[in-house]
Amino acid sequence: MMDTDTRVTQERIGQLCREFKLPTMGTQSVARFTEAGHGDALSTFLEVLERRPRIDATGASTGCVRHPGYPRARPGRPSSATGCPWHCVSPPLAETIWPRAASWTTASTCWLFGLPGTGKTHALCALGHSLVEAGHSVLFAPAYRLVQDLLAAKRDFDLPRQLRKLDNFDFLLLDDLGYLPQGAEESEVLFTLIAERYERRSLGI
Repeated sequence: MMDTDTRVTQERIGQLCREFKLPTMGTQSVARFTEAGHGDALSTFLEVLERRPRIDATGASTGCVRHPGYPRARPGRPSSATGCPWHCVSPPLAETIWPRAASWTTASTCWLFGLPGTGKTHALCALGHSLVEAGHSVLFAPAYRLVQDLLAAKRDFDLPRQLRKLDNFDFLLLDDLGYLPQGAEESEVLFTLIAERYERRSLGI
């Protein structure tokens, strides 16, 4: 009969593996260790999982969790590289955006409009930072750079694979869309990206 400590260890291993999006490893590792007569090693395995690096309050990735890709801090400005906590965002904007973080769903979409320097980028970073802390995968990307990558993938007949890679992120933040050249090719790949994520993955612009 399984003792309480062993059951708690197994449940915790399963919980962590699900958080890391490795559910199969959680179930298979416990079963394989037990079948091989090495059930006592599960506590060591759990210790390794507990030490798995995660994105901390600085937003810097020290392990396998995806780096959000926030922009580097500029002199005299609050650091976006720190994940931009909400105190970096003006109160009116924070009051508007914060509920999106609190009520975020898989297919949420967030659009920010405003003049240059009004804090749109910082607000997106703060929203992304909140979601990273909640365990979601986030990618921040300048719109021009992402669109150029998609155009290159299209020329190489590799666009579907590139879109699947982006689909791995729960939340995609596109910065400075208004500065993107509005040529036919740019518009086409951008529309394809948005259509692929529509009602499936979140997008912040």
